[in-house]
Amino acid sequence: MAANLPPRRLVATGSVTWARPAMDYAPASKAEQLWMHLNSHGEHWLVRSDIAHVLPIPLAEYLQNGRTDTVQAVKETPYRSVYRLHLAEDRWYVKLYRPTRWLHCLRAFLGCDPAHHEFVTALRLENRGVPVPPALAWGRLPDGTTLIVSAALNPAETLADLLRKRAASETDAAAPFRNRIIEQTARLVARLHDLGLCHHDLHADNLLIWYSPEGAQVVLLDFREVKRRTMNTCRTRANLALLGQSVALLTHKTERRRFLEAYRHHRRTLSIARTDVFRWARAIERAMRKGCVRYWRRANKRYISPSRRVYRLQLGHWHLWAASTLPRSVAHACLQIAQNGQLFPSCRLIKSSASGTTAEVQMPGWHKPVIVKSFGRGKSFWSRLGRRYQSLARRAWLAGWQLLEAQLPTAKPLALIERRSWLGVSASFLVLEKLEDAVTLREYAEQMNEKHLLRQLGCSIARLLRLAHERGFSHPDLKASNILVQYRSAGPRIFFVDVTHVRLGCLSLARRARDLARLYVSFRGDRRLGRADWLRFLFTYLGTHKPAWKALWRRIHTLAARKVQRNLRRNRPLS
Repeated sequence: MAANLPPRRLVATGSVTWARPAMDYAPASKAEQLWMHLNSHGEHWLVRSDIAHVLPIPLAEYLQNGRTDTVQAVKETPYRSVYRLHLAEDRWYVKLYRPTRWLHCLRAFLGCDPAHHEFVTALRLENRGVPVPPALAWGRLPDGTTLIVSAALNPAETLADLLRKRAASETDAAAPFRNRIIEQTARLVARLHDLGLCHHDLHADNLLIWYSPEGAQVVLLDFREVKRRTMNTCRTRANLALLGQSVALLTHKTERRRFLEAYRHHRRTLSIARTDVFRWARAIERAMRKGCVRYWRRANKRYISPSRRVYRLQLGHWHLWAASTLPRSVAHACLQIAQNGQLFPSCRLIKSSASGTTAEVQMPGWHKPVIVKSFGRGKSFWSRLGRRYQSLARRAWLAGWQLLEAQLPTAKPLALIERRSWLGVSASFLVLEKLEDAVTLREYAEQMNEKHLLRQLGCSIARLLRLAHERGFSHPDLKASNILVQYRSAGPRIFFVDVTHVRLGCLSLARRARDLARLYVSFRGDRRLGRADWLRFLFTYLGTHKPAWKALWRRIHTLAARKVQRNLRRNRPLS
C-alpha cells in the first residue's frame, strides 16, 4: 500500500531548507516521497518507497554468519545497538531497541516506542530546517524489537573526535575552520531552542561534522531525548551547560565565549541585554563546572559496577575489580595469590609504614612490572570502622579514575582487590601502572644543577596545580614525594601519586592555600629556593588574576608554620 503521506502520527516529509546528503541513490523529490507499509513474516515496516526494494533487512542472518563486510557494530548495549550497514552501494545506520527490561516492555505495551518517537522527531526536525540525517524507515520485529534506519553521511566525524584530534596540535590554519564549526553549532542549537525543543542528551558525541561538497556542516544526532519544552533563561542555561560539560576539557574559555556570543546572536525568542551577557556567560560556566564535578563524583557507578571499562571477579571472600585492559587470566592469578596468602613473585619493597606498604611487583602473565599498595587498618576505632565499609584502596581506585577522566596526570589503576565479608573489608590492595623512568620531585630537584631548569619545573607544577584546583580536585597530602617527574625529550612530565585522600568539589581559598602550604613545607629546607622563587611560583599559580596575593601568601606561611609545629610535637619528620 502506498500513500503520499505517512500515517496521522507521522509528519509528511516535504521540502527542506538544507542540502540532502550526497548518497549513491538519487534522493526522492517532493512528489516522489511516498511512504509504504510492508508486512512480512510478522514484521511491520514503514519505509520510503525509493528503498522499499531492499526490505526487510535480514540483520540477524548477517550477524549470525559473521558478515563483517556488510554489518559493523558501532555501539552495543543490552537494550540498544547501533550498526553500520553496507548493502550494494547504499550506506545506512540501523538502531535497534530491545525490550529487555520491564519498563521497556511497559512502554512498548502503552505505545511509547523509542524508535518510533525518534523516527517521528527526525521527520519533524527535517521539515523545520534542522540538519539531521534523513530517516528512511521504521520497523517492528516479531520479538518486540523496534528499529530505525537512517542514511549515513560520509565522510563525517563527531564533534568530540574532531576536538580530540585538534587539541593535540593546534595551528593557526585550523583556527578559521574551528570558528566556522563554532558558528554552525551555535546556529543549530539556537534554532532548536527557538522551535521550543530541548535536547536532554546534548553533548559533543551527538553532534556530527559532515564534510559535504559544499563544506563542513554540523548535524544533530540521537533525537530520542528531544522533548518539547518552554526554553526560558533557566532551561537554556542548563542545556548550554550540558553541552559545555562535554567539551570543557577539549576547548578553551575563549572558544566557549565565542560560541555563547554566536548563540545569543542567532537566538530569536530570548533577549539578553548586552550589559547582562558577561553575567549570563559566567553563570553558564559555573553550571558547566558543577556538572563536570557531578559527573566525576559518579565514578562509583562506572568503575565499581561491571561495564565496558571494568569487569569484576570473585573467588571466595576475595573480590577483584580490574580495568578492561588487564587480561582475565592475569586477574585470576592475582586472586589466587591473594586467597592463598602468598607473596607476589619478583617483589621489590619501595615503602613500608604503619599506613601501608608499597612494592614493585612482576605479576604472572603480565608483560611489565606494576605497583601494588596494601593499606593498613588505621589506628583509631572510628578509622577502622570506616575502612571496613569503604577501604582506602577503593578510595584511591575511584580517585585515580576521576583524575584520569579530568585529564589530570596520575598512574592508571589496573585492579582493586578486597577481602569482604558480612563484617566489611578486612584487607585491600591496589594495583597501579608503573611509570617508567619516573622519580620523585625531591630526587629530580637534587639532580638538577641549573637553577633556571628548577624554576621552569616549578612553573609547570604551578600551572598543573592551578588546573587541578579549577577542575575541583584538592590533594591534602601534596608533598614532594607524592609528585613524580618522568624524563622525556620534550620536557619532564609531572604526575600526582598517592591520591587516596584526594577530594573533589568546589574549592575554597582556604583549601587551595592548604595544598600550597603542604608543598611549601616539603621544600622548606632547600636553600636553592628563595622568596623570589616561591613568589614566582605563586604568581604562575594565580595566572592573570592576582587578587589579594599578599593575603594568600601570609595564609600559606601561617599554615606552613602550623604544620611544622604539629610535626615537632608528634616527633615526626617533615617529608
